[in-house]
Amino acid sequence: MPYLGNSHVVGDHINNFKVLDDISSYTETFDGTATSVVSVADDTIRVPNHRFIQGQRVIYNNGGGSNISGLTSGTPYYIIFNSNTSFKLATSAANAANGVVVNILGVASSGTSHTINASFDGFNTRFKITHSSGKRARFINPSQLTIAINNVVQRPNLDHSNFNEGFAIQHKEIIVFKNAPSVNEVFWGNLIGETIETFDISDLKVDNHTGDGSTQVFSLSRRVPNNESVMVSLDGVLQHPTDSTTVRSYSTDGNLLTFVSAPANGVEIQIRHLGFAGAATGEVSGFYGRTGNVSLNSNDHITTGDIASRNINVTGITTISQNLALNASGTTYPLVVHADADYKGIMVNGSYAPTIGFNILDNATPSWKLGIHGSSHHNFAISSGTGNTNKLIIQGASNGGKGLFYGDWFATNLSMASTLYHDGDTDTGLTFGTDTINLHTGNVNRIVINNTSVRIPGNLVVDGVLTYDDVKNVDSIGIVTARNGIDCNGDIDVDGHSNLDNVSIAGVTSTSNNFNITSPSAIVDNKNLLRISGGTAGFSADNDANKRFGIQFDACAYNGGIVERTGARIYLEKEGSWNYGHSPGYYSSWGALVFQTSRARSSGSEASREAKIQERLRITSTGNVGIGTSRLVQNLM
Repeated sequence: MPYLGNSHVVGDHINNFKVLDDISSYTETFDGTATSVVSVADDTIRVPNHRFIQGQRVIYNNGGGSNISGLTSGTPYYIIFNSNTSFKLATSAANAANGVVVNILGVASSGTSHTINASFDGFNTRFKITHSSGKRARFINPSQLTIAINNVVQRPNLDHSNFNEGFAIQHKEIIVFKNAPSVNEVFWGNLIGETIETFDISDLKVDNHTGDGSTQVFSLSRRVPNNESVMVSLDGVLQHPTDSTTVRSYSTDGNLLTFVSAPANGVEIQIRHLGFAGAATGEVSGFYGRTGNVSLNSNDHITTGDIASRNINVTGITTISQNLALNASGTTYPLVVHADADYKGIMVNGSYAPTIGFNILDNATPSWKLGIHGSSHHNFAISSGTGNTNKLIIQGASNGGKGLFYGDWFATNLSMASTLYHDGDTDTGLTFGTDTINLHTGNVNRIVINNTSVRIPGNLVVDGVLTYDDVKNVDSIGIVTARNGIDCNGDIDVDGHSNLDNVSIAGVTSTSNNFNITSPSAIVDNKNLLRISGGTAGFSADNDANKRFGIQFDACAYNGGIVERTGARIYLEKEGSWNYGHSPGYYSSWGALVFQTSRARSSGSEASREAKIQERLRITSTGNVGIGTSRLVQNLM
């Protein structure tokens, strides 16, 4: 640049001593009804060479037409810088910083003069510096600018992130105020001298294409910072680039060049790259063809080395060509997957049987694996140890749809829909129904349990002791066989026929019907007898004085309010030993057989009936027979 006060000379940079464009209010006007301007697919608004910067607060206005679907006229939004020719909007500064865009649902139905305005509003502190109606100003030091607010010159600062008053510069083209200017404040500024760019020492790259009459967008071999960075000719005729005020022949965006009208079929297209700004120790001047505080977009593809990041948020597909290592020592959840209502989560895909393995201390063989099992890829398995021993296999519907357990399993609750089968023997299992459990073998129910009973259709064999602690009744429609006795502490009620080999009754045996003995079981001297005995083992060591052992026959009738009783007896009476005078005293251990009957009727108590029973026949131990008397002195001849 020339010395102050001297004229420009050849070789000097021409962009010196320039009055800066007014940044107190900057408006871009666009056609809100045009799909080439408003992109529903990308949520962008296309304005060539706009001056908006990342995070800047702006006001949208529909210009008297209808709103762009998704936006509201008169509402403040925040810029998400997309490129030199397009931008997106956010509802807050935080959303703009995080790339959360406003979803544009459709173009406006009317209005070709929609506007976006950035101004002094008491919020914005950062503005893009231009001169000559939008031409970029390049500078690296704030002393190259003179800035006044309300005619008060502002103090320049070197560090835009740490200063107390005045202004600083950022990214060589952005001015940063310490305090946000308000709507009524007046701006003035000038550029003393612009930084002279240098160029990389490289060949000027040329891209060649041929028109086909329909294609408007062509790829470039490298990204370019702006429209002026390439020289374009059609069949040798130089084309003019679009600038901030006029749409001309072409514009650029990253590594794409777009013609306003498609070159005709066969037209030779030549694109010459003019070079790039050289490396500097200052801040970045261009990023993927964009300048300023930019963010990545969906068209950016990054190739890099190691990345150290706190959080990575991926909304699309992440492909990892090698292993994914999660080194999360000391953390609670090394990997967290958020699934939605469609059960989306982690997909493991492969040509063989893909699995997920778990091991400790970098062991080569995983301690546990889970994944697809078998060549059919229809089964899911959990396995452990060397050789992947299966612990659980869940079959797909085409393979039977069963769950197979291996080894010992312990569970507090195990829920199943229908049947628990034995492996390899599907006709043996445990089937569950509504309030019913069926144990079956050979597809035949062996035990059926419901809410009221346990039923065994076949035979029940008990090798040990079967104890009925709380059983009140045993109902059998067949034969009950006891091979080693029945011990019954209560009553036995037998409605049918009973065959008993030996019966020992310590108490009283009564029957409401006839008591028939068809085959006496007591055997004495090889003769079948009915034995009725008293005392210990039939006779006690003491005298059974006044005791009789025999059969009592009782009967009664009811006649005119009086109970009439009668009876008869056949019994053994021990002779001697007591003073009855029936037999000689020296036969103290022998007995007589006595027959008694009652002819006269009795009434009232048991004692009344006893008084009416009298002896009719006696056979003594010596063979004497007495009829009508109990004192016999000779045999019956």
